[in-house]
Amino acid sequence: MSNTRFNVTGIVLLAVGLATGISSCSKKAPLEELQVTTVAEQAAASAGSVVVFPSCSYGGRGITLAEGDYNLNDLLGKKIKDNDLSSATIPTGYQVTFYEDANFGGATLVKTGDTPCFTSDNIGSGTWNDRVSSLKIRKLSGNPIFPGWYADPEARIFGNTYWVYPTYSAPYEQQIFLDAFSSPDLITWTKHSSVVSTTQIKWANRAMWAPSTVEKDGKYYLFFGANDIQESDTQVGGIGIAVASSPGGPFTDYLGKPLIDKYFNGAQPIDQFVFKDTDGQYYMTYGGHGHCNIVKLNSTFTGLDPFPDGTIYKEITPDNYTEGSFMIVRNSKYYLMWSEGYWGGSDYSVSYAIGDSPIGPFTKVGKILEQDPAIAKGAGHHSVIKDPSSDKWYIVYHRRPLNQTDANARQTCIDRMYFDAQGYIQPVKITNQGVERQPL
Repeated sequence: MSNTRFNVTGIVLLAVGLATGISSCSKKAPLEELQVTTVAEQAAASAGSVVVFPSCSYGGRGITLAEGDYNLNDLLGKKIKDNDLSSATIPTGYQVTFYEDANFGGATLVKTGDTPCFTSDNIGSGTWNDRVSSLKIRKLSGNPIFPGWYADPEARIFGNTYWVYPTYSAPYEQQIFLDAFSSPDLITWTKHSSVVSTTQIKWANRAMWAPSTVEKDGKYYLFFGANDIQESDTQVGGIGIAVASSPGGPFTDYLGKPLIDKYFNGAQPIDQFVFKDTDGQYYMTYGGHGHCNIVKLNSTFTGLDPFPDGTIYKEITPDNYTEGSFMIVRNSKYYLMWSEGYWGGSDYSVSYAIGDSPIGPFTKVGKILEQDPAIAKGAGHHSVIKDPSSDKWYIVYHRRPLNQTDANARQTCIDRMYFDAQGYIQPVKITNQGVERQPL
């Protein structure tokens, strides 16, 4: 197994105008007249914690600031000789929040990289130390969160580590393995190659899709779809289970056969999602071809238990359902989520419904994730995670770059997901910036 580390790098550079020797360049020069010099860019790449360099066209004197919170008194004490803060260079991968002094209204302004030379003119009259009381600098995950074509990502938290288990996005015959990715903070991701493959799963030979991984009694169970069986097929395929002692594998075949190997209620056995309810019962929602079922897993994950009414495969298909079901519980409400539209098209999107139990009934609310013509196409097939120590929620999903027409050109991305005061999910704004660092 090979592990490859990906990291977002960069530094926020604050520049100050020199108090003397600047007769030919106004500190209030228009933004287009202020450029970062090659010397400044080289200094930004330096490993030093403090760098002095010419900044913008007027040769300002600057320092580098790492991720953190700063007030203006702090900045003026960090080798800055002039009290006139005038500009900042914000590289790709960073976000700076400027907090205006209460005397000027107490507003906030957020700027994200890549901003070559952001000046005080963008905030208002007066220099930054007149108007701005503090700065917050945060490194961002960026989107996609790791390189490569990956789709159907399921995000999980195991211990103090985030995990993402995606589908390798390629023609079906090439989908014979599943990779995983781990991160301590949503910023730096490590690739765990081929945590399970057709080498371990002898009955699988193609189309390994949409892994869903849970921990139970010290073991990690990875549920997956394989072989893309159709309703009239006689070939083996469906939803299988692999098991490992670590979330990064290696996983081995748990049952030696599929757990579900045929259609029930019209649902193709793919796109499984496994979750533990508040009472300790494990459920699985699944289904493609426009139908969604929910089943109860037995205590050993070797089979299915019936519901109180005797049914084993209970259909909970909402309106316009295509595939990719997911469920969360918040404030005793169950949120059933799913993908709509064609997986390779621009109409691919995510909607949700709310119910009082994992089997519903569910009332559809509306769409929360879709493409943005300015950012990416075909946003869908998602998962959701919550910060254990707060009410911060994140949505992890795939989307297609604007310049790609291949349906398999899908990338895994992350953005914040918010609820309103009534408990409804607000429409997600997909971004290129991603999210802030969030250690567990």
